[in-house]
Amino acid sequence: MVGVAVERDPISARANRLLDKGDGTESPRRVQPPTLDAPQWVAAAAIIVKAEAVLALRRAPHKPGAGLWETVSGRILPGEDPLAAVAREVAEECGLTVRIAPRPVDAYAASRAGAPMVVICYRAEYVRGRVRRSEEHDAHRWLTVEALGALDCPPRLLEAIRRAQRIT
Repeated sequence: MVGVAVERDPISARANRLLDKGDGTESPRRVQPPTLDAPQWVAAAAIIVKAEAVLALRRAPHKPGAGLWETVSGRILPGEDPLAAVAREVAEECGLTVRIAPRPVDAYAASRAGAPMVVICYRAEYVRGRVRRSEEHDAHRWLTVEALGALDCPPRLLEAIRRAQRIT
């Protein structure tokens, strides 16, 4: 009988081959195969741009990821359109009037409190208003991407912000 090797998850297997160092040792970062039975959240994020700065919010001490600097974001509710979700999150988390581009500028996989999630990022142009923070955040600043990068901000979010700033 001839044996046939079948990769159960070809995407993770390929990613792991790419992560191999090439010297016979493996990279410490390994891609885990996805599981279909685990819940995955989907979040919408607004990258609110005002001149050369973006609105950054610090997660409050009582929230998962306390102290992390991020943009306006939140889970998309079941059946909710992502664009409607990002508009709702802007209203709930900062109360600004913004103009949201209808197409996402980026999307990426992340995790929060150990739960996997996908983040869909939209560019939003500041129009008017003063920031009125929700209880989810304890501080806010208008920062350049460089200044935000010096704080505790997810690197993948910084990449999404750079993409949003290139769009005019």
